[in-house]
Amino acid sequence: MNLTLRQLKVFKTIAKVGSYRKSAKVLNTSQPALTKTIQSLEYSLGVEVFRRNTRSVTLTSAGLELLGRIEGIFEQLDQTVDSVRDVSSGRGGSINLTYVDFAILGTLPDTLARYRRYNPRIKINVQFASTADQIALVKSGKADLGFVMDIDLKLPSSFCRKHVVQEGLVAVVPPKHRLAERETIELAELELESFIMGDTWSRYNELIRDLCIERNFMPQVTHKAFLRDEMLAFVMAGLGVLVYPKCICNAGLLGLKVVPITDVPPVVRTTAIWRADAKNPVLPSFLREVKPM
Repeated sequence: MNLTLRQLKVFKTIAKVGSYRKSAKVLNTSQPALTKTIQSLEYSLGVEVFRRNTRSVTLTSAGLELLGRIEGIFEQLDQTVDSVRDVSSGRGGSINLTYVDFAILGTLPDTLARYRRYNPRIKINVQFASTADQIALVKSGKADLGFVMDIDLKLPSSFCRKHVVQEGLVAVVPPKHRLAERETIELAELELESFIMGDTWSRYNELIRDLCIERNFMPQVTHKAFLRDEMLAFVMAGLGVLVYPKCICNAGLLGLKVVPITDVPPVVRTTAIWRADAKNPVLPSFLREVKPM
């Protein structure tokens, strides 16, 4: 069987219009050409799809079944054409994003919501990954755009970057901690505290250690955790304090206290990274919504 879209289009038109003569005008062709097309369709199917008389054309039971089936085909075809055109123009398709914890607590949710509002036909896929893993994912093309922690970050020469936000640090402490009611502190006031850190945050942990050493003490790291919620649970349990970028204020802190550290300038930068030769037509429109803070 070898059906063509033209055969189905001619059949659908005649079925809707109910006349070969009028259908020929709609399709800008001749009646003999339509007759030949329908004969070819019927031959391929092995059934008659129309009953013909001198005044009208009506569908056979097989023709009614065929009409019902092809309605969905043409609808899907129209949607496919629209989708292809949208993808080519950047109005449709998908984009794969990766992020670090600091980004999802910071500006990324607003960026995603704003972009989704104006681009509802684009599918956004998001995945948590470390900065090192994000660089590998973007380099391989598995991710279109990454939101990474940028502390003296070295990128491949083929990458582009856009700074998004730079934040200062805060101390997260239990509600009854000696510093809980302070409006601000200096980092050195944490010298005698136990520190809680992320077990995969090597560069960030180095930053905190270096800042402490500059103030003549070495942070005593007693607990590490993979997830932010685990770290916050450790703080609530009184196992230590957590030094975190200011974006932690956007998390559910369950009664924990956040105290700004004033003697450390904004040192934690979130940066968007992508390949200069990226081919995804959606990427430029998303980057326009990534606004530096």
